[in-house]
Amino acid sequence: AEVTQLVVKRAPDMVLAEAQKAATALKDVIDKKPKKVIMNNEQYLEFEDWQTLGRFYNVTAKVIETEYIEWGTVKGFNAKAVVIRGTDGMEITAAEAMCLNDEDKWSTRAEYEWRDKEGGGRERVKVGEKPVPLFQLKSMAQTRACAKALRNVLSWVVVLAGYKATPAEELPGHEGDGGDTSGAPKVNAVRPDGVTKVADVKEARKKPEAAGRDWHRFDVY
Repeated sequence: AEVTQLVVKRAPDMVLAEAQKAATALKDVIDKKPKKVIMNNEQYLEFEDWQTLGRFYNVTAKVIETEYIEWGTVKGFNAKAVVIRGTDGMEITAAEAMCLNDEDKWSTRAEYEWRDKEGGGRERVKVGEKPVPLFQLKSMAQTRACAKALRNVLSWVVVLAGYKATPAEELPGHEGDGGDTSGAPKVNAVRPDGVTKVADVKEARKKPEAAGRDWHRFDVY
């Protein structure tokens, strides 16, 4: 039988040179983000970052199917996405991803309400837990599928830029576009080099928007 062989269509040095330009442009954009996703001193890109890189190569992600799934008490959504080439609409890769309510951040969220304080003023008080709305599970499944599809064709450029190839939405605890419905504020003091120090946390607490909040979360690396 005839064996199909992979053939280099363009000079590798030209391909790498173009990819390095894309990686440099991407890094310039990401370094200006006020909030970065950093875990174990490694930075991860969110879906909108993958979309930005996709624009460099004239490709975009498209959700083609979203399926509601339920296994016993576990429920959520499975989404399928494809990457489309802008020149002719050709589908060049595909991916699937799920978001289920058995995940720590996608099961329940704390519920808060404002109450009057003795002596005046108001405070936010936790009153219980509530299930994460299904529409947020559906949205995250679609976001994960699109990011994963873009990763299939663009991860090598992301690595050239110095970032991890796994989309941030796939990390444990990342809430992404589903949002945090608890109302609990988060304050992240991230330095340009991606390292947060105790001094940064102390400075962040002085900011006006930190006043009147019940608690704050600082991720210190």
